[in-house]
Amino acid sequence: MIIILAMTRRDELAEQIRLTRDGELYHEHDSITDHIGTIATLRAKKIAAGVGYGRPPNLMPAEVPYLDALETATAALLVGWGLTE
Repeated sequence: MIIILAMTRRDELAEQIRLTRDGELYHEHDSITDHIGTIATLRAKKIAAGVGYGRPPNLMPAEVPYLDALETATAALLVGWGLTE
């Protein structure tokens, strides 16, 4: 998945920055970090909007606990409202 590749590249850049103190690499590192953050935010919103519609096939392993927690919280809320048992 492209996100994992971007995270790998970001980590490689961070290591190069630590070893060489090359300021030129900061721009690329920061740009990748910003893009990953934007993608993560959009994915989190999409996952939240999909609660109750089943598990999407393209979930990343780190997203599974997030979806599970949202589904558990949603179920508890519905019980609290008296809409389900």
